[in-house]
Amino acid sequence: MEWFHAPEVHQRELRTVFRRGWQYVGTADRVAEPGSYFTSWIAQTPVVVTRDGAGVLRAFANVCPHRGHAVADGEGSRGTLQCRYHGWTFGLNGALRAAPRTDEDPTFDRSGVSLCEFAVDTWGPLVFACADPALSFAEATAGIRAAAARRGFDPEMHPRRASRAFELKCNWKVTLDNNSECYHCATIHRSFATDYYVDREHYLMETFEQSFTHQAPMKRGASDGPAPDFHLYYVWPNFMLSARRREYFYVYHYRPIGPNRTLQVNDYFFPPDWTSERIDEEIDEILVIMREDWAAFESCQQGIESGVFESGIVLPHEEALLCHFQTMHARVLGS
Repeated sequence: MEWFHAPEVHQRELRTVFRRGWQYVGTADRVAEPGSYFTSWIAQTPVVVTRDGAGVLRAFANVCPHRGHAVADGEGSRGTLQCRYHGWTFGLNGALRAAPRTDEDPTFDRSGVSLCEFAVDTWGPLVFACADPALSFAEATAGIRAAAARRGFDPEMHPRRASRAFELKCNWKVTLDNNSECYHCATIHRSFATDYYVDREHYLMETFEQSFTHQAPMKRGASDGPAPDFHLYYVWPNFMLSARRREYFYVYHYRPIGPNRTLQVNDYFFPPDWTSERIDEEIDEILVIMREDWAAFESCQQGIESGVFESGIVLPHEEALLCHFQTMHARVLGS
């Protein structure tokens, strides 16, 4: 099972999987006005997202073409991006604006110098970027967008109210193997299984070329009102959106930071009238389920690296989406 811990596999994934797949990089509210920017990551590639003077949304490698230093930190609003190492300055459209002392060098041609630009697109408030897309973002997300529309879900319905990040002791694929099935829910998430149907008859799954979705109806008591069913949307390779009907939703970006380390980044979207106290309480409840998964992730990673685990056993009826995810990975990694 070297796919889950070998450094050479990790390096191949950085060159193939994460260059050609659409990556969640943040939210559009952070670049709402011309001149605004924020920084993010595509796997181990630093990224800066800008709204240029003409109002165009753009994404670039946060890497100065001179010596590789970052050209932006954090987020904010300014008219240019500047490398602090030697002062090279770029417009928010990526073009080189100034480079100290280059006027004295007759061999220097600034016309061919710019930041490396990535494809960028949005799903409501969610911003995605890709270095070398195999499919357009519209093609990659058509299936889940249609499924969301059928369920009456619109990511524009709530603003981003909170963000969290957690380092996990596992390979990024372990997280997706887990989140592609609910076979584990009855044993790992007993409180969730008490409230939601997790059996094969009720747990609904749909697969698309570079995405999938699943949905669990909430169990209803005799006096219950409308129930916030759980529905999840996945975009290859490492993005998920988890929603409770129209009540609220949150997104996951599983960013690989090593062969057996993953940074889980979550943005949370709640109604604007929810208080900070209510939001914190809701996130604490969500974290109960997340921590149950994290313990399983770490145990699986330890077993995979034990030297006695050669390959897993997949149950096609219970783990169909896991099969879909692993097939996509094998196809892209082998390309």
